[in-house]
Amino acid sequence: MPLGKNTRLWIDGLKELKLLGMATTFDEAVIEGICRKQTIQEILGDLIRAEKVKRQTRSIRYQMKVARFPTLKALDGFDFTSSQINEERMEMQK
Repeated sequence: MPLGKNTRLWIDGLKELKLLGMATTFDEAVIEGICRKQTIQEILGDLIRAEKVKRQTRSIRYQMKVARFPTLKALDGFDFTSSQINEERMEMQK
């Protein structure tokens, strides 16, 4: 079910306002809402929930990046020849 030609204007407006969660789910939320015979308030509620989830996800991703948690590295790619670490001893630790 295609939405009206104004849909692009709505989505562009949401993006301009930095409501990216709403913009990315707009078509789906509106079409699904129409099919389910939801009220405008229910459709807007779905869009608001999508925006909140997008912002929470982005916040967590940013916080993880800023925290600079060490990455787990496997010994498979480690170059023991340029290290004082004994490869055989490390193999026994596994």
